[in-house]
Amino acid sequence: MITSRRRDRTLVFRLNQSEYDRLLAAAMSRGDRSVSEFIRLAVMGAVDEPSGNRVHELEQRIQRLEQQLLTPRD
Repeated sequence: MITSRRRDRTLVFRLNQSEYDRLLAAAMSRGDRSVSEFIRLAVMGAVDEPSGNRVHELEQRIQRLEQQLLTPRD
């Protein structure tokens, strides 16, 4: 994904070496130009696609159903 918008904001977070190595390997395996590009695409994908929220919502519903099934009825 190539964009012509200027990127003038920076986010900073810390990783240990193992976490960085995993990100680097994932970025290279996908063919991203850098770890920054990989992270930017992953984060923006999570923001733009509410599927992560949908999965969480479904997990919560399943847990409630399990509790209902396991709760003894009078």
